[in-house]
Amino acid sequence: MILKNTRVKISDNSGGKLAETIKVTGKYATIGDVIVVSVKNAIPGKVGTRPTVKKGEVHYGVVIRTKKEIIRPDGSKISFGDNAITIIKENGQPLATRIFGPITHELRKNHIKLLALTNERIK
Repeated sequence: MILKNTRVKISDNSGGKLAETIKVTGKYATIGDVIVVSVKNAIPGKVGTRPTVKKGEVHYGVVIRTKKEIIRPDGSKISFGDNAITIIKENGQPLATRIFGPITHELRKNHIKLLALTNERIK
């Protein structure tokens, strides 16, 4: 369950490490929801390259992990150790080329491209 002003981990290779939510649709966001975030901490770019995401920028993000458990239709519950997002473009395509950590099968409905960017899927 992610509310406004929640700090979330950026779990992709876009260059960001930590973000703070600015806008959440509804009362709270769960896995698969799109939120608006501000990047609070980013890795510096290497010599000759520049990071995709910089500190202070505002981006859209998809929630891929939450500490609050989600209940599946078969009755099983899944929760993670952190709240994590991946940065997406305005058209819904991912900004990064790789996602770190596990993601759930529930993202298959609206964000199928994200499943191709990770090695760890929870069915």
